[in-house]
Amino acid sequence: MAGIHGSNEEHNDLTQQAGGDIGADASKHSDSATLASKGSSIQTSDFESSLNNQADLGSSADHNHAGPAESPIPKMSEDFKQHNGTKGADKLVGDAGDDFIFPGTDSFSFNQAEAKSGAEEFPFPNDSKGSSEANLSLDDKGNFKVEGSFKDFDGAPLFSQGEKEIDPKAEILNGSDPKALVDGFLAVPEDKEGNQLSGTHLHFSPSGDDRGNFADATVVRFLENTINADGKSGNISANFELKPDEQAALLAGNLYANLHSNVDVDGDGKAGFPTGENRLNFNQKVVEFA
Repeated sequence: MAGIHGSNEEHNDLTQQAGGDIGADASKHSDSATLASKGSSIQTSDFESSLNNQADLGSSADHNHAGPAESPIPKMSEDFKQHNGTKGADKLVGDAGDDFIFPGTDSFSFNQAEAKSGAEEFPFPNDSKGSSEANLSLDDKGNFKVEGSFKDFDGAPLFSQGEKEIDPKAEILNGSDPKALVDGFLAVPEDKEGNQLSGTHLHFSPSGDDRGNFADATVVRFLENTINADGKSGNISANFELKPDEQAALLAGNLYANLHSNVDVDGDGKAGFPTGENRLNFNQKVVEFA
């Protein structure tokens, strides 16, 4: 605190010194003003004559005798053009502090999102040979569709077997207590749109591109799983109505889908990964702008 007091004292000294200088300058200006008022050479007749000359000169005169310059601001109709997508579909959406300029569906496209194995999962890579892929679309009303598939998983998608507990053979790579982990999932039976709990979740955070790898446990939406007879392959799908800020996150490459797995359905002694067997990144390698 002594250092802070010292700086305040220095500040006060500087302020007093500055105040003295300002006072001195003000005194000089005051003296000048007094002299001007006593000895001004500008008379009323001179002023009127100057105004008449100004009117005669117009805006073509220069320097101190010039008239008002023409405004340099371009006229909107002549010099500015709004930059739209090639179909002119740009529009502002949102009205609650989440505004987003939708760039028009012709301005962007999605490459296929892929996860080649569990080794690409983040933040908990695993030894699964399972893979997944997804195709994405977003329309000008904010409807986000996901159509994809997965195969060769070690366990069936989490909750696809109606289970209420973690398979004892499953690998929980974050060290969580199995009961606490499953209870945490079950505590959120549906997402904000009413989509029912599943083991495939949409999350916010980029990974797998030049920005580095990040993860966030907050579930944005639940995707739907359709399971094949083997229990370890099938389809994933979704049709979400994204809010403006969620649309912005998607087009910035900041969303991902995490495919959690669990039960050993084929009895091979190897169950899934409740912390995530695959991660499908909807990152800046997937989102492309024209």
